[in-house]
Amino acid sequence: ITTSLSFDTSTNIRDRATSTIVIGRHSTLKTLVDKTDAYVSLFGFRPHPEILSSMHESLHGNAASTSHVIVPTVGPAAPRPPHRMSLLSLKNKVTRNNHPLSLHAMTDLVRSSSPSKGTVHIMVCVEDEFPVA
Repeated sequence: ITTSLSFDTSTNIRDRATSTIVIGRHSTLKTLVDKTDAYVSLFGFRPHPEILSSMHESLHGNAASTSHVIVPTVGPAAPRPPHRMSLLSLKNKVTRNNHPLSLHAMTDLVRSSSPSKGTVHIMVCVEDEFPVA
């Protein structure tokens, strides 16, 4: 099994992905879910806003939690099979021993939520306090 990690602002990975993982704190994920007009530019297709809202509501802000769903891909990108969409919520509270970005929790959640096959588009939502992350 080969895993490669790349940081690219082009739409190449986004449009080839078979799975999208969006990770961040509960409130930051809510900001993204509310940007319905930006779904196509963010994801390469337009998932139904009610699906993402329901996924977000199922997450718990006081604990690390995940929500997954298979969504149809509708949008300007080339037609592709149904897409696995995952929202991963980090704990809102950070202890004094943890990094404020919860890097270990983030890594563990992404690792446990990544499918074993296909291309995964990972989006990390950060707060205004960490604009460089």
